[in-house]
Amino acid sequence: MSSSQLVVAGIDFVGSSSEGIHYAIAIAVNGEIIESYENVRAKEVPSILLKFKPSILAVDSPSEIMMSKYLIKFLKKAPLSIKVVQVTKVSPDREVSVEELARQYLNYSGTLTPLKTAEILAILASRGVGTEILFTREIVKIVLVRRKVPGPGGMSQNRYQRSISLKLLTAVREIKKVLEEHNLDYDLFYRKTRYGLQSAIFYVYAPREALKGLVKQVTGTDIKIRIERVLESELATERLKVREVHEVSRKPMIVGVDPGIVTGVALIDLNGNVLFVDSFRELNRRDLIKLVTSLGKPVLVATDVAPAPDYVKKLSSTLGVPLFTPPRSLTVAEKQELVEKYLKKIGYSIRIRDTHQRDALAAALKAYYTYSCKFSQLEALIRDLGLDVKIDEAKVNVIKGYCVKDAILRAFQQTHKQRTEEVKVEYATISRKVKQLEEQVKVLNEKVRVLEEKKSVLEKELERVKRERDELRARVEELEIELRSEAYRDRELREYMNRVSKLEQQLMEYISKVRRLEDERKQLIELLKQVITQGKYVPLIPLEVIERRVPAVGRYGILVKTISVVPEVLSKLKEFSGAIAIVVEQDTSIDKLLEFMRISSVLVVPLNRVRYVVLDHELYLVEYESLLRVQEEYRRELEKRRDVRDMVINIVKEYRQKRLWELTGSVK
Repeated sequence: MSSSQLVVAGIDFVGSSSEGIHYAIAIAVNGEIIESYENVRAKEVPSILLKFKPSILAVDSPSEIMMSKYLIKFLKKAPLSIKVVQVTKVSPDREVSVEELARQYLNYSGTLTPLKTAEILAILASRGVGTEILFTREIVKIVLVRRKVPGPGGMSQNRYQRSISLKLLTAVREIKKVLEEHNLDYDLFYRKTRYGLQSAIFYVYAPREALKGLVKQVTGTDIKIRIERVLESELATERLKVREVHEVSRKPMIVGVDPGIVTGVALIDLNGNVLFVDSFRELNRRDLIKLVTSLGKPVLVATDVAPAPDYVKKLSSTLGVPLFTPPRSLTVAEKQELVEKYLKKIGYSIRIRDTHQRDALAAALKAYYTYSCKFSQLEALIRDLGLDVKIDEAKVNVIKGYCVKDAILRAFQQTHKQRTEEVKVEYATISRKVKQLEEQVKVLNEKVRVLEEKKSVLEKELERVKRERDELRARVEELEIELRSEAYRDRELREYMNRVSKLEQQLMEYISKVRRLEDERKQLIELLKQVITQGKYVPLIPLEVIERRVPAVGRYGILVKTISVVPEVLSKLKEFSGAIAIVVEQDTSIDKLLEFMRISSVLVVPLNRVRYVVLDHELYLVEYESLLRVQEEYRRELEKRRDVRDMVINIVKEYRQKRLWELTGSVK
């Protein structure tokens, strides 16, 4: 794109899916749309913006950008020239919907899809509509870290580690010198090592453009310098969640601060009560000021070291309150004693989580105890004199350097001056309200006159309406009679519907129960099949089932209804592998059974001659030993009959020979 062209990217939220957040994007050059993207994943948006290099990113709400970590990361490292504009914010205190802006500037009143919204935002931003947003009153973050983390090693490794730490220290000093030479306000947090610095962070209270040419980003072999703009959402109060607030008000309070990479903060009122104790990582001054001013009115900033750190001095100066520094830096033992004594006094009702919170609380308590003697004298004197004075204001005057008597006198004057001003303000307010009410009375009198005229008209109209009302009441009574009969039928219908609903519910319960029992039956049958395969029982399978599919079990019996089908079954025994018996449900004479046994190896037996059990009205299980017993009985009976037959044959043969002898005299 040419440098003379104004490139604007309009962006609007589409929705969320399993793939993440999606946006619609429109690119406008000099107010004309040249490219549109209807549905783009959030992680692909930065690459589109880098392709077209817009100078303005137009949105209708900053929250739509802040919900994507990819856009936040892009904006942190975005070029200096890019601006984020909220098109709907036409002035600092007025917002207008996209629909209204589209009608006003583009004469468009159609449906606003996300893509159409993005296009309108891009065009309106090209025309100068909207307000620049998103970044704070310009805070820039400069991060200095080691490029490589030294690992274990010998003396050479130690020298290398010392070299990196010294390079970091030198870089920090150079940046600090440049910022001070150009009168740029900043906060500095760092982590020390034995030889220099391990890391450092600057918070510079100036536009990023102000650092152009002063501090450069570096990605060297040993150290890395990174410059980022701090987004407004990162300074929101959610980052400074209050975890231990005993009383939140606008009362005066002492602010104890222990600055560092992790900053401890403690707030106590002028009666020695702890209002807040916490610690925050990389807490810049602006964040801290937002915190303390949201919880009360700071009147004194305290530190536990002498001389006071630059961070604390700047905080005191920014708040415009005195700075308390102890005569000498407090030792760890002194700070522990101060905090432990106070916690014991209040019954350990608050918890100190780390040394930063302890040091901040020790600084605040040290400052309070320094003034506590004068505070006691002041309270006693006010009580003895019976003065109507705000005690906290008198204590603030003591902190400002006034003696006890002057502090009380000044507080007394401030109290009565404030009340006098309040009376004056109240009088002026009442006077304005009286004038306003007089004007309103005039307007209301005119309205009363108009209403009186309308009243006479409405009274005539009322008479007409009453007549119509009486006619309608008569008609309503007729309709009510008809509706009562209808209502009775409707009531009966609802009762029937309720009964049907209950019966359907019972039916579903029974169906569910039957299905459950069916599943249990199938499981039981499967279990019994496994038992059968162990040999104690032999299943009887109906002939019609076997003809469809030969079972996969080992041995089994074939169950037939009548003896007449047995020959057919015997002829197909080769197809029924595993069949060891044919069981007939019909009672049959033993002669036929023995005949089948004589001509076949398969036992044919009536069902009533064997021991069996029936499962679930359909599965017959025959005891295998019972089959063997019947088979043995049939075998013995068959042998017995064979012996009788042989004996009869011999008798007949002997008789024939004897008769032949008698008739012919010879034997053949």
